Amino acid sequence: MKILESIVVAFQFLTRLYLPINVEWDTGNLRRSLMWFGLVGAFIGVILAGAMTLFNRFDLIPAVAAIIILIIWIFITGGMHIDGISDMADGFFSMRDKEKTLEIMKDSHVGAFGVITIVFLLLIKFEMLKEFIIIEKNVWLLILPPTIARIAAGLVLSFYETTKKSGLGYTFHSSDPRIFWAIGFVVTLIISSILNIKSLIFIGIAILASNLMALWAKKKIGGLNGDIYGAIVETVEVIGMVFICAV
Repeated sequence: MKILESIVVAFQFLTRLYLPINVEWDTGNLRRSLMWFGLVGAFIGVILAGAMTLFNRFDLIPAVAAIIILIIWIFITGGMHIDGISDMADGFFSMRDKEKTLEIMKDSHVGAFGVITIVFLLLIKFEMLKEFIIIEKNVWLLILPPTIARIAAGLVLSFYETTKKSGLGYTFHSSDPRIFWAIGFVVTLIISSILNIKSLIFIGIAILASNLMALWAKKKIGGLNGDIYGAIVETVEVIGMVFICAV
């Protein structure tokens, strides 16, 4: 029962999918949910791969298929990670002090840097999805970017301090979830290497990128928050899409 509850928490935390199950977001379920971050990413990847398989079967125009898959991708997460990277861009590139940067990140309005970041992010994902279809890559490789991205988010959530001593991120971090994240990481490592041994290179790049972003956030605003976690997910997903199209 505890395992099921922690899986539900992981899905509720990382997606906007409706799950007709009520579970307590207590410390135990939160820390155990770190084991399943990769599973949530894999679930997203399977949906994307399934959609691409269907579109390929009906010879849908690559550009149209890529747009639909991108919409599905955004729908599953409710766009919350895109919102995070947008807020991070607005705050960090404003070149203000810590307090002003955090204030900008909390603002519900999207600034110029946020808009530019969203446009580039979506364009890169669209182009990579289209290229993926054109060069006829193994569609199941689409599982890798969302899976590794959420493992990367779990990494920084487990090992880096939050900007404040309250909130969901702090509850996650203070629950000492590292062993559970490590279990999920090892399982993801094994499955990824089975899908494509070269994916281990991507995992290494993802770990490096997420740590660099976390260190930047620590220096800039004194720690991590929800926007940073979302930004790391989006950044690693983009890196992953470029990687699997290139190798």
